[in-house]
Amino acid sequence: MPLKSFQRGKRTLATTDASQKIVTGKVEEYRSSSYFATKVQDPYITFKYYRYGASMGPTRFYWHDISAGTLTELTVVSSNGSTYNTGFSGQHHTDYGQTWLTGTINLATYETTGYGRFVVRHVTIDSQSYYAGDFQMDHIEIHTAVGDTINLDPDLYRQNTNDKFWQRSTSFDTAWSTTHAWTDVSYGTDASALWNYGAGGTGSGSTGDTVNSDGSGSEYYLYTEVSGAANRYSYLQTKYQYDLFSGASQ
Repeated sequence: MPLKSFQRGKRTLATTDASQKIVTGKVEEYRSSSYFATKVQDPYITFKYYRYGASMGPTRFYWHDISAGTLTELTVVSSNGSTYNTGFSGQHHTDYGQTWLTGTINLATYETTGYGRFVVRHVTIDSQSYYAGDFQMDHIEIHTAVGDTINLDPDLYRQNTNDKFWQRSTSFDTAWSTTHAWTDVSYGTDASALWNYGAGGTGSGSTGDTVNSDGSGSEYYLYTEVSGAANRYSYLQTKYQYDLFSGASQ
């Protein structure tokens, strides 16, 4: 019986019998059951990021447990050698053209809690130069417990405009709420105090990088355009909900 695979950048399932070899993500093994799942690691998220700007506001990361209706803050380990329990603050870069950093988030706590979403909140601080606080993210991946990788790279939007993977809240409320209005992130608008797809630099000077994490000036990244107003709370979430064990989505 052939392998059955369903992929939309999010989900991979397989079925076979005991006589055939299963390849799923990084795992190779034999199974007699029709559908299988074998844990090989704790689920985790990785992403590249750039934080250059004298007025960089705080950025926090959360997991939205759909069944429980809760939003829990996540700890990020950065490739700069620091661990952030309450999100990022200040700038981690001091100019254009420096190496993008990598953030890693362990999600073992949510491995068996059902579907959830990755949520990011960036705040525009209250200062005269608040516009110098554009935060960029790139190469975002969810790594499931069975070894599969869910690729949420912003540049996939350029390749498939019908499946954008990310949504932004059009509300600037301080507190997150399930009643926030969400819409697909768009490109080329440089919408103030909102998340955007961008390439080649952000809308303000002396903040953000001019290339993505691969060094390309034409490939997309996600970023917050903080010009327009101070004291704004910009929310980003995955468009789909994910099961961190299997990688299934809805």
